[in-house]
Amino acid sequence: MKVYYLGCSDKIGSMLAYLGRLRKRIDDERSPHDDKLRSAMGEAYNTTHSLRVKVHYMRAHSRPDLLARFQASIAFISLMIAGGSNG
Repeated sequence: MKVYYLGCSDKIGSMLAYLGRLRKRIDDERSPHDDKLRSAMGEAYNTTHSLRVKVHYMRAHSRPDLLARFQASIAFISLMIAGGSNG
């Protein structure tokens, strides 16, 4: 089961890195703080970061029962990023 956690953590880490780069690009362009894209980016980044931390702790404590709750979040974030990178 720890191999699965490692895979989840790696995938979420890749998503977090992508969102971080996008967030930096938005910050570099000095978009206004009330910009909807900037707000959505902040929420997506924070949610993905929280998910990565939770998977890290579940992996460390081998709690597959908790991981099941976050599989839907992983799938949703993957779709959000895939859809966002095309548009």
